[in-house]
Amino acid sequence: MLGVHWDKYFSHLLRFGAGVCVLISPLLHAQTCIKMGLLVDGDDTEKPSRYFYANGRISNPISFGYEAELLVSQNPDLGKFYRPEDIAEADWARQPDRWQQEIRLRIEQADRHDVILVRREGTPKFLSPHAIKDTNDNDRIELPKNQVTEELSDVRDQFDWLNDNLKVATVHGHVAYTKDGTDMRGADVFAKMDADITQIETLARGYSRYKETLRVPAKNVVHWSTGLWDEKTQRVYRGLVEAENAPSGVPTLIKYTYGVALRGEVTYGPGKQGHEVRNAVKRTGVALDKMNELAKQAQDGFQAYRLQPLRNDPVLLSDETVRKRVATPTIAFYKELGDVLQGPEKSGGAPYWMRFAYPQLEWGQHPLVRVLPSKVRTDLQHKIDKATRRYDQRVEAISQLHLPPRQAIAQVQIAMATWAHETQLHVYLREGKIKLGLVERDE
Repeated sequence: MLGVHWDKYFSHLLRFGAGVCVLISPLLHAQTCIKMGLLVDGDDTEKPSRYFYANGRISNPISFGYEAELLVSQNPDLGKFYRPEDIAEADWARQPDRWQQEIRLRIEQADRHDVILVRREGTPKFLSPHAIKDTNDNDRIELPKNQVTEELSDVRDQFDWLNDNLKVATVHGHVAYTKDGTDMRGADVFAKMDADITQIETLARGYSRYKETLRVPAKNVVHWSTGLWDEKTQRVYRGLVEAENAPSGVPTLIKYTYGVALRGEVTYGPGKQGHEVRNAVKRTGVALDKMNELAKQAQDGFQAYRLQPLRNDPVLLSDETVRKRVATPTIAFYKELGDVLQGPEKSGGAPYWMRFAYPQLEWGQHPLVRVLPSKVRTDLQHKIDKATRRYDQRVEAISQLHLPPRQAIAQVQIAMATWAHETQLHVYLREGKIKLGLVERDE
C-alpha cells in the first residue's frame, strides 16, 4: 500500500478525522503524465466528528488532502477507467491496444484546460469525472478535484485501489485552514527546519543509492520547482504567514521549494491558506507524518516555533553569506553552472548557482544544533568541518577538469550528496527537535 504503515497512522490520525484527495507523476517532462487532484473542501456542510482545529477553535477545522501523480507510459490499463468523451463506451472497450496511443494523441492536440478524458462506467466515484490538460506541457493532464472522503478508512481503500489498479508515482500532501482566527506566526520556522532536515536526509539517501546504482543524486537541487530555501524565501514566507489576511496566490519564490510550501486562496478557497508537502512525494508514509505534524502545530498556533532563538536562524543562503563562506573562484564556477540551469520556468527558492553552496553554510550555528549537549556539538563540528573541507576540495577539482557543464553539475551533485552522507547532519537536526520537545522520538 504505497509504503504506508496504516496501523501507525490510524492510531494518531483517526483522532481528528481527515478529508483527503488524490495526485497521480513525478515532475518529469519526457514522459506522458496524468495528474489527479482532489483537495479537501473545508466548507462542507456535513462534518465528521473527529478533527484537528486551527488554534484549537472548533469553528476552524483543519482540512487535509493529497495529490497523486501517475505516468501514462507506466499505466497501460488507464483506459479501463477513462476514455475520450467522443468515443462511445462500447467502441473504446473494443480497442485496448490503442488506449495509450490515443490518450497521448489527445494530449498533444489539446489546448490548456481542455477536457481530454472522462471517467468510464464502473470507475470508482472518488476519481475525478474528467481529465483536462493541465499546462502547455504536452506530457501531462490533470484530473480536477472531486468529492472528498472524510474517513481515513476510505483513504486507505483508495490507496489500495490505486495500488492494485494503477502505478502511483508521487504524492503531495495538503493541510489547509481558514486564515481568520489562525495564528500562523512560527509556521515559517517550522517549514525552514523541516526543509533543512529533509533536504540533507534526501542528499544522504541519494548518496547511498548512487553507490548502488550510479544514479546521480540531488536532482531536486537543480530542478526549477524544488528549490532550496534562502534568506529571501524565509523573509517572504514569514511576511505572508504573519499577515492579517490569507494570500490570494503565493509567489513562485516560496511556492516551488523543496519543503512544506505555503499555499493560499487560489488553492484552498476564499479566506484560506495552508501547506503543500513537496519534500516527501515518493514516500507516502513520510508525507502523512508531515501532514500530521503540521496539523498538530496549527492546532497549537505554531507556538513552539515562535521562540526567538529559533526565529534567528543564520543558516540561510544569501549573496552576502555565500561571499563570506565561499572562495571567489568557486562562486564564479557556481555561476557558470547556474547559467546552464536557467530555463523557461521561473524557479523557486535560491538562485541555481547559490544552491551549490548549501554544504558550505555555517551549520554548527543552526538553532537545532545549538540546543545539543556541548560534547555532541563539538564532535559534530569536527565532522562538519572535515566534510566541508572535502566538499571544497572536490568542487575545486571538478572546476579544474573543464567538463561539459552538465557533467560538471552532476559531479557537484554527487559531491553534495557525499557531504550529507559524511556529516549525517539530518540525524543531529532531528535530535535537536526531539530535545526541544517539538517532536517525539520514534519507537
